[in-house]
Order: sequence, then structure tokens, then C-alpha cells
Amino acid sequence: MLRRRLTATDRCIESMKITAIIDSYNSAAYLGEAIQSVLDQTRLPDEFLVVDDESPDGSVEIAERMLRDVPWARVVEKKNGGQLSCVSEGVVHATGDIVALLDSDDIWHANHLELAEEQFRKEPKLSLYFSACKEFGEGEKNLYRSYAPGLLGRTQVLTAVGNSYVGGLNSALVAKVEDLKPYLPLPRDLERDWIVNADNITIWLTSLSGGLKYASSEVTVQYRVHATNNHKSLSKYPARIQRKAATARFFEYCRRQFYISGDFAKLLPQEYRAHPTRTPELKKEYLRALSKASHSIGLRASIVAYLRIQLGK
Repeated sequence: MLRRRLTATDRCIESMKITAIIDSYNSAAYLGEAIQSVLDQTRLPDEFLVVDDESPDGSVEIAERMLRDVPWARVVEKKNGGQLSCVSEGVVHATGDIVALLDSDDIWHANHLELAEEQFRKEPKLSLYFSACKEFGEGEKNLYRSYAPGLLGRTQVLTAVGNSYVGGLNSALVAKVEDLKPYLPLPRDLERDWIVNADNITIWLTSLSGGLKYASSEVTVQYRVHATNNHKSLSKYPARIQRKAATARFFEYCRRQFYISGDFAKLLPQEYRAHPTRTPELKKEYLRALSKASHSIGLRASIVAYLRIQLGK
């Protein structure tokens, strides 16, 4: 059945406003497809920002040409600073209630925004929505974690204690603006740590803000695999060590921003039991976080917490 394309009049009636953000750097070969996938949405965004990170390859010209006659879209140019700086710039400029992120080499399916908006309308306390992705280009596999599809609940304590990544790829993320704007941009010395992998920061900030999460099992994002994908270089040993150091610096900063106390780990069992569906992978995340924090909460508290998580009681 064909879906009705929402018009500007429809969006005036509807209260929720969506901002789509593409972070772009040297993606002239792919940017046009990414932009077109936004323009082809069955639920068009109310605002569309292409944030360019000082690309020397003509990306800005491509974006300006494609968006010349789209009154609700614009190109934001900035000095080179990496992916997180692009996402932050987009969030700062965003006027929407939720922001949908897209890398300049990826593609949304036409129903991506429509499905995301549906979940935000159903659950006002939703902070982060993420869909499943499928590789294309040099790969063909589906990419999603084995969380039970649907409402996941909160991972505030899990994130604060275990630095856990419970979410999807950057192009699959749709987040509530009010959970990001107070904290972005990060201080410059932290922002430089995240020239790539900005999705970590989006996921961690929305988690620490205490909102609910929703995992969709429907593939609505195509993740392009090509020779210059950043994850290929990040998998090498030196980069992994640098990423651990960057993560430690970020969470040290967050302990002050979110008032995370030393005995936060004692709340892990309670948060785990509050999840609507407890998958084996989710249990592993909580046990891993507990193991990391066991030295700080004491042996007896660690054993009690471990048993409560294992039994789900």
C-alpha cells in the first residue's frame, strides 16, 4: 500500500518537528545520493541541514545545487574539525524537536523518518531511536545488535558505570534535541578526540540524560562500505588504545556534568530489572559493567548485584 506523503500543511497540524542533519567531508562521490534519500522521505523533514567540514572536493557546490529550490534546507559551512564537530554544529543550528543523523556516504530508505516519528509520538519520554542497517558497496550483511526489537528502556546507569554502547550506527540514530543541546558542542579538547565515531557521543549523551530507547529491527538505512571507511583504520591497535583514552576522558567529564556518584553501580540491578525485555546480550552488558565497577562498591555489594542481575529479580 502506498504511503501518503506528508505535506507542509500536515506538518503544521502535527506538533513534532524533525531536523535532518548530514555531516559531510570530502564525500562528493556519494553526497548526492545521501541528499536525495532525505528529499525522497515519505515524511519529509521540517528542516534539513548539510554541515560541511571544509571539504576541498566540491561537496558544498553539490549540496547547494541540489538544495537551491528547497526552502527548508540549507548548507552550513564550518572550519575543519571532524565528525563530532559537524554533528554538534548541526544540533546547535537545529530548530526541531528531534534530529535525524545521516553520514554523507550512507542512504536512508524512504520510510526512515516516518517510522522514527511514529515511535516518538507513541512514547513522549523516548530519547533515542535507532534502526537496523544493511551494508552495500563492498559488503552485504545486515547490521544490528541482538536487542529485542521495540522499547528497550533506560540505560543511564549502564552507560555511566560501564561506558556501554547501546545503540546503532550514526546514520540510524534519531535523537531528542533537548537531550543533546545542553551538552554540545563538547569542550574543544574533548571534541578533538571524536573526529570520527560521533555516534558514540550521541548515544552516550542521550543515555545519560535518562531517556528511553527504541530499537527497530526494520532495515531503513544502507551503510556504504568502501575503501576509505573510518572503521577500517580504527580497528588497528594504536587507534584502539587512543579510543580507550578518549572514552575515559569523556566519561570523566560526564561524571561532573551529570553528577554521577561513586556508588552509582549499586543501581545496576534495579535498572536491569526495569527493562521491558532482557536479552542475553543486554544481561552481558550489565554484568560487564558490574565487573568493571566491582572494586569500587565492595565485594559483598558486587555479589548481591551479580545475583540480582543473573536472576532478574
